[in-house]
Amino acid sequence: MIRRPPRSTPSNSSAASDVYKRQVVGSFIDCVLLFYIIYSGMALLWILFQLPSAGLMDRKMREIQSLQALSATIGSVFNIEELVSKTTELSLEVVGADFSWLELKKNSTYWLASTHGIKSEDVEKIPGDVKKTLRKEISKNDGVLLINNVTRDKRIKKINKWKPKIGSLLAVSIRFKNKELGILYVLKRETFGFVEESASLFQTFADQVGLALENSNLVKVTIEQEIYREELRLAHQAQMRILPREMPEIKNVDTAAFCITANEIGGDFYDVIVVGKDRVDFVVGDVSGKGASAAFYMAELKGVIQAL
Repeated sequence: MIRRPPRSTPSNSSAASDVYKRQVVGSFIDCVLLFYIIYSGMALLWILFQLPSAGLMDRKMREIQSLQALSATIGSVFNIEELVSKTTELSLEVVGADFSWLELKKNSTYWLASTHGIKSEDVEKIPGDVKKTLRKEISKNDGVLLINNVTRDKRIKKINKWKPKIGSLLAVSIRFKNKELGILYVLKRETFGFVEESASLFQTFADQVGLALENSNLVKVTIEQEIYREELRLAHQAQMRILPREMPEIKNVDTAAFCITANEIGGDFYDVIVVGKDRVDFVVGDVSGKGASAAFYMAELKGVIQAL
């Protein structure tokens, strides 16, 4: 006996259609939720990846502002003591260090010029062989030395006895036209506190410092020369006053004299002394040598002659 399948009624078709629609809508909602989850996850990852870059950009902006501040300092500060103090202060802002110091070089000797965040007495306690090693390594590395783990660096392991909390060290040579003017040091307490970009930026900072120091020295020399010229001018006026301003009246004789020195001051001397009615003494002299010493001898000679 063969059974026929039951015929579908209109009510059964409508129910199947509703079930299908619910399945389609559910699948669509699931896809939307899945897309939202994936999108949110990707956005979160993007934000997390951007956080270091944002911090780097902020640090770069601070570094650039510090360089601009130094440039402004160069144009307004010509006193060497104030300039070196500003240098150590701004160096902390450039690379975000904890303390710094500046050594200036005269001939072949280094001397401590300024510190910031640390006492000068503490810097002076650094072992001499450690200082020599640092200067040697700076010279070998084209004027820049970056040590991000001081405690494990064999070259300066003795520095741990001086300052155990030091983690990172960055030092650059300050130069002007291939002439070394000094060395600038910055240190951090944490290890790996500096990045490679910090070293290059710090080198730019040091170049600006070199230019500022050279300008300061030039201004100092110019001021000293101006003071020296003014002193010579006053000495020349004083010397001219020692010589006779007017020649005495002598019967049947016309007298005149003038003096032009080779330099601002010298040892030329003359005088006319009326001793009596029948005697007039003429004195003409030239002290051996030139300059201030000759002028002093000339003034002394005038006093001796007048006394006689």
